[in-house]
Amino acid sequence: MGMTQEESRRAVSCGYWCNYRFDPSRIKKGLNPMQIDSREPTENFRDFLMGEVRFSALEKLFPEKRRNSSRKLNSTRGFVGAATCA
Repeated sequence: MGMTQEESRRAVSCGYWCNYRFDPSRIKKGLNPMQIDSREPTENFRDFLMGEVRFSALEKLFPEKRRNSSRKLNSTRGFVGAATCA
């Protein structure tokens, strides 16, 4: 738990998690009050996932499914929702 800030930074940098904020002053301007602050992913998404025990354990338990998921991961630049981040 001592690396929480670093893990959060990595999650945003690879596109797993978006940084966003609520700005109520944008409502008066007719704009969406939710504002995305995330940039385009710069780190490898798969490397981030394999650093998470829950995902790396699945890869060890089901190696035959690993090949298919690796192809899918390599074809995207992050989490499916990351397209809305940038």
